[in-house]
Amino acid sequence: MADCARCHGRDHEGLAAPSIVGFARTQSRERFIAAVLDGDPPRGMPAYRGNALIENQIDAIYRYFAARADGSIAAGAMPGRESDEAPKLK
Repeated sequence: MADCARCHGRDHEGLAAPSIVGFARTQSRERFIAAVLDGDPPRGMPAYRGNALIENQIDAIYRYFAARADGSIAAGAMPGRESDEAPKLK
């Protein structure tokens, strides 16, 4: 199981490790996914390739952090809860 907040902070804005939100803001989808799946073990970021929980949800993980980066989802919001969903455009 991944506990991103343990290193990246409760709102994933950085703590002992850099901000995931900032990373999603500055990197391509492909680079983001590679960083999560391949990690950076020398710097303490574990690789999640082979972890079915992460691999099966990698697109949703990317979409969440991309939405956090562009402000569509607020820090602390829980996707899936109607009150926390991004507003729908008409």
